[in-house]
Amino acid sequence: MKTFTEILTEAKKTIEMSDMDKWWTKDKKYKDFCKDVNTISPVDTPFKVGDTVIWKTRGANYSGLKVIGFVDTVDDVSHNGGKFIYVDSQSFWAPVSPKELKIVKK
Repeated sequence: MKTFTEILTEAKKTIEMSDMDKWWTKDKKYKDFCKDVNTISPVDTPFKVGDTVIWKTRGANYSGLKVIGFVDTVDDVSHNGGKFIYVDSQSFWAPVSPKELKIVKK
């Protein structure tokens, strides 16, 4: 019989962020979103589509994410409180602030 610690260790291995990202990238809504999203930023930024980033938010760090696009207009940047970059997280449809991102690989 497995110990409680062994069961938790196995569960952690099966629910890692990279596995969840793989599930989202297969989702039709994600693929449709990526087809339609703006690939050019409406404001000056060092971030480009395809950059690998770390997203630091609410005390959590999500690594290995990719920039997938940007909001459409400067007005959208203002409306979203400075959040204008889309990353391939579970909430890919919600833009994030460049202040929350760190480029790992261009």
